[in-house]
Amino acid sequence: MRSPGILVVPVCLALGSLLEACSGGEPSDRTPGVTTSEAAPAEVPARAEMITPAESGPDAPVTRLPALEGTEWIVIELDGAPPPDGVEATLTLDREAGQATGSGGCNRYAGAYEITGARLTFGTMANTRMACPADAMIFEGAYLTTLGRVGSYRLAGSTLDLLGEKGALVRLRSQ
Repeated sequence: MRSPGILVVPVCLALGSLLEACSGGEPSDRTPGVTTSEAAPAEVPARAEMITPAESGPDAPVTRLPALEGTEWIVIELDGAPPPDGVEATLTLDREAGQATGSGGCNRYAGAYEITGARLTFGTMANTRMACPADAMIFEGAYLTTLGRVGSYRLAGSTLDLLGEKGALVRLRSQ
């Protein structure tokens, strides 16, 4: 009489070969039973324009969401408080130039930035030196200093949060 263990080994080997052939050929460190596409990105790149249905259903109109880079963003909160009345600070990330540019609410600024996955960091910003009302100058100084504390970002619809260690430092909306 044959032992059941002798039959199990060839059957398991045959099933393993069949599964390998169906999954694309080469053995890998993939989790068994999980199919992946090597061409598909693991995350949505920051440079992609995201599209989402505005309503549900097959004939629903499509709303285009702003891309992180190439969009002009307007500061709506700095450390949880809105800018002073009449002060509009902006941010635009130019992928090709690798430059962050905008208005601090009074003066224009520019400097390097870097995106790596969900990480976003800014270099030192150079800015013009025009005189403005005191509240605009104070806001601008705080805004430019805060950009240096940013470590990551969160993009949700038309809202961009620049994040530090303890949460949102700057909240912006797309123009």
